[in-house]
Amino acid sequence: MTFNNIDGDYAEFGCHGAFTFRMAWSASRLFGHGLHLWGFDSFEGLPEQADARDDHPRWQAGSLATAEARFHELCAEAEMGPRDYSVVTGYYSTTLVAGAPGPRPETVAFDDYYCYAPSGPSGERLAAKEHFAASAWVLVPYIQYGWHRMSFVVERREGGLVTNVGW
Repeated sequence: MTFNNIDGDYAEFGCHGAFTFRMAWSASRLFGHGLHLWGFDSFEGLPEQADARDDHPRWQAGSLATAEARFHELCAEAEMGPRDYSVVTGYYSTTLVAGAPGPRPETVAFDDYYCYAPSGPSGERLAAKEHFAASAWVLVPYIQYGWHRMSFVVERREGGLVTNVGW
């Protein structure tokens, strides 16, 4: 991002264990990119399954939970201070709405983008597909890290980098 002069914030959806969140922060500092990080998480684990698209043996209500206080401890252990990141607590149905706090979007990372239900795309990948299908924004693949994680640069559908958007 530094090489390409891409400005903006980093947003992570689902921050269980803070592993990817801390990795993104460390990488940004290593390359001199002073971006602000945003963590979106319920800190209560996964919600109840809404329908068959959410069916996955590891996606059970309450699983993948890291308490918010523990998340902040893990960030502090990585020498992240309160000015380095913001947390938006709650399920996406209530936090990803117009006017809600959020990042200056240029980069978005999904920790479990390539995790599927037996019937096909679900979870983060399905949510992103549904959200961006009718949006003026498009996700352009950036870096895949690990077998299930994917990051994107957010661009206007007409072309050109996003400079501002409201959630």
